[in-house]
Amino acid sequence: MSRDQKPQIYSLVRRGWHDQLVRYCDGVMKIKGKDPTAVFWKAYGLGMTGNYGEARRQLESFQSRRDMQLPVTMALLYFARKAPNLDRELIESLDSELTVAEDVTVRAYKLQNPTAHNYIHLVANKTLHALTQRCKHY
Repeated sequence: MSRDQKPQIYSLVRRGWHDQLVRYCDGVMKIKGKDPTAVFWKAYGLGMTGNYGEARRQLESFQSRRDMQLPVTMALLYFARKAPNLDRELIESLDSELTVAEDVTVRAYKLQNPTAHNYIHLVANKTLHALTQRCKHY
């Protein structure tokens, strides 16, 4: 993905314009092909608009890539927890994968994509905190 496209993607994410994010990433993928960064952000946009199944399919398609394992696992975990039908087995599996993904993720990813990494980490932490608070009430 070119340097020109990343600021546009991050701007759409920060503003919460997830439909536009999906359309923008579709346009990038028409030009560049299946660029992993564009696929990831498209899946993120789909998930944030409530299309959890399609987001999950897109994310799982490249979860085995070492440089994308951590953000993909975090996004999958986030969307699994937001889905209307909680799949507890999937959530437990992703929770255990998360610690492995942190170790396996190539250090270069964190250096090349710090904004994406920090944003996803922030969203995941907020979600985990909110879920923990909700569980305390039961």
